[in-house]
Amino acid sequence: MSTLENSTTPIKVLVKGLTNEEINSVRRYLNCFDEIFGNTKTKTANLFDLVISEEILTDEEIMFNIYSNTASIEAFDKLSKRLVEKIHECLLLDINVERKDAYPDYVKATIDVRKKIMQAHILLGRALTKDINGFYDKIIIKAKKFELYSELVEVLHLKQMYLGLRNGSVEYNKIGEEIVFYENCRVASYKACDAYYKFVVNNDFSSINKVDIGRLEEFIMELKGLYTLTNSANVGYFLFLMEFELFQKKGLYEEAKSSCLKLVELIQENPAIYQKRRLGSAFVNLSINELHTYDFKASGLHARLAQDYFNKNTINHGIAKETEFYSYFFQGDLDKADSVINSLLKETNSDSEFLESKRSFLAANVAFLMNEKKNINLLLNETNAVSKDKEGWNIGIRILSIMSQIEAGVNDPAEAQVESMRKHIERTMKDKDVRGRDVTILRILNELVNQSFDFAAVWKSRKQLFDQLASEDKDQRWEMDSHELIIFHEWFKSKVFGTVYPAKIENSPKVVVAMEEEFALLSKVGSN
Repeated sequence: MSTLENSTTPIKVLVKGLTNEEINSVRRYLNCFDEIFGNTKTKTANLFDLVISEEILTDEEIMFNIYSNTASIEAFDKLSKRLVEKIHECLLLDINVERKDAYPDYVKATIDVRKKIMQAHILLGRALTKDINGFYDKIIIKAKKFELYSELVEVLHLKQMYLGLRNGSVEYNKIGEEIVFYENCRVASYKACDAYYKFVVNNDFSSINKVDIGRLEEFIMELKGLYTLTNSANVGYFLFLMEFELFQKKGLYEEAKSSCLKLVELIQENPAIYQKRRLGSAFVNLSINELHTYDFKASGLHARLAQDYFNKNTINHGIAKETEFYSYFFQGDLDKADSVINSLLKETNSDSEFLESKRSFLAANVAFLMNEKKNINLLLNETNAVSKDKEGWNIGIRILSIMSQIEAGVNDPAEAQVESMRKHIERTMKDKDVRGRDVTILRILNELVNQSFDFAAVWKSRKQLFDQLASEDKDQRWEMDSHELIIFHEWFKSKVFGTVYPAKIENSPKVVVAMEEEFALLSKVGSN
């Protein structure tokens, strides 16, 4: 007998996502076939009960329980696949689809419209067309309401053929004009969605903001035209999302807030796009925008509000919780930041190596500020996946590790890591863009090694470099949404003057003023 290959794994994964009501519904659905088999419990129903049983059984034990001495791996595998199909079928029953809060209204509408289109095909094929035109109209009304353009065009074609053959070319052509319009809406909706996700995919897995502003503006101009043409809520949804991104990248945070509030209003008023997760995502965007305006309390409030719109242990819930972490971290509430990030690490699915690795890095930053030296190293050891972002997160990990070594008073390892960072940046710059800020930080660290870790000497001799880091130059300024959570020049300044690093981040212009004041103070000290 060949070895079993986790035949029940897909069933277990599927059952894990079912509610108690759906599990009971599946059991009843499977049992309804008993009469066909002489009131004998079917093997499929038996398999389902064994899989959901509290008793943990291996696939081999389940197989022998069902087949006894006639056990066959091939038969058991087919039975397992058949059960998965039956569960899928059951989930489409009205009792499951229409259950309160089971699905967003647009999902329910999509299922209903697609079912009715199949019913229309059946009725038409059997020449049962007495009330079919009214049946088409019901489908069309719902498809328009929820902007189900593909289904809408399909049923309009059915109606066009049916009425055209009976009422002539005038009716046929009138419906044809509708088909052309809604086909344009379908294409516009696809273009809007495609433009947005191309932008997201190109920017989600790096900490470097390499956004092509010109291309983003082109997308937005095109979407504005499509929105005017179609008045489609789906197009408007992606338009306001991309406007928000554009204004954020330009640093126009009030305009970004305005686009975000338009987005919230659009979602709330249109059943075609209303989804709890979309509303939650809009609140996440609002929270992120408030981080950039240094309104950390409002940011935390909206991040927590966003979590109420997502199911726990989902990627979206994790993103909202991560945003809440940033709000605590940047307002200097390290205890809450530590609590949130460690809770998030426990919730993060191990299948998402990138997110798990990134969040280990975020936790390492908290550990650094809380002076938990052992914990920093343990967390940094868990950042392999995110370190593959050579020009972004990788450099952030290296900088934090060097700072940690310096704080621990072990300068030799820190010196070795500075040299390793120099080689890494040198290699990376051959085919990737490294931010000027990271290069400047490397220059300062090199000088710190050359000056035997004399912070005051480097601060004085490399004033121009610190001026650059504290400036508003796009390539040199500190960016909140980057791999540098602890502001390097502020940390360096705290080492020079023997002060505690200010965990609460002030508005960047204040940071610049503070730097200028400290330079002036240092000059006076040096002249005495």
